[in-house]
Amino acid sequence: MMIWFWAGGRGVWGAVDPVAGPYAETITRLIRDGGQLVVYSRLGGMTASVGVSDLLYRRVTVRHGSFVPTVVVV
Repeated sequence: MMIWFWAGGRGVWGAVDPVAGPYAETITRLIRDGGQLVVYSRLGGMTASVGVSDLLYRRVTVRHGSFVPTVVVV
């Protein structure tokens, strides 16, 4: 995969997944050991498949996040 090449063969430090659906496992595999997956929506449904070995042995952390726009009134 080109992402491995661009990341120096180690994978990416983190990824943002706005869907949390069928591609969650593929995205998790692209993250390097000790990296993070941030999920901020569930456009793909209520379930997502992620390999347990990625979470346990590679120490990939799954976090939730929200992107709240900040409005500045002048």
